[in-house]
Formats: sequence, C-alpha cells, structure tokens
Amino acid sequence: MKKVILFLLTTILSVTFLGCTQEPPYLKGTIEKVDKDSIMLSVTMNKSKIGETDRVILKSEEVDFTTLEKGQTVKVWVYDEGVRLSNPPQVSAKKIEVIK
Repeated sequence: MKKVILFLLTTILSVTFLGCTQEPPYLKGTIEKVDKDSIMLSVTMNKSKIGETDRVILKSEEVDFTTLEKGQTVKVWVYDEGVRLSNPPQVSAKKIEVIK
C-alpha cells in the first residue's frame, strides 16, 4: 500500500513540475519607426530581462521588418542575451506577431 501511495505521489509531483514551463521573453508595444533592418518600439508590456524601458530598438536577421508599419501594435519574442545597453536598448527579435 505504501508503494502505491509513493508511486502516485511521485507521478503527481512529476507531472506538476514538468507541466510548469516558463514563457519565452517578449515585449508588446506600438511601432514608432520602421527601417529595413530594424524597428523602434514603444513598449507597453515587458516580459523580458532587458530592464525597465519605454522604448527599444529591435534588430533581427530572422524577421522581415519591411512588412511592418508605423502605428501597428505587436508582440515581439526577444533574445534576453546580448542586449546592447544603448539609449534606447537594442534587442534581437526572434519572432513578431501583429496584434492590430
């Protein structure tokens, strides 16, 4: 009986801990400026490790910025590593989703 209870407890705890995944770092905001290789974003939500900032410059070799327009609201998944601490900070984008 003790083995059954121990097995069930172990299984429940394993599922609980493995099911808790951390969401990748991202930013939400409005595009202020679009260039062919970067955009400037006015940040409204920051779920990354870049620190508190109201603007960032996003660069990427993976994302096509030419399809984006000034004024669009976007969600941008970013790399937390390699943040360039300029003013505003420069961050590498993994993926961009247009919200509206």
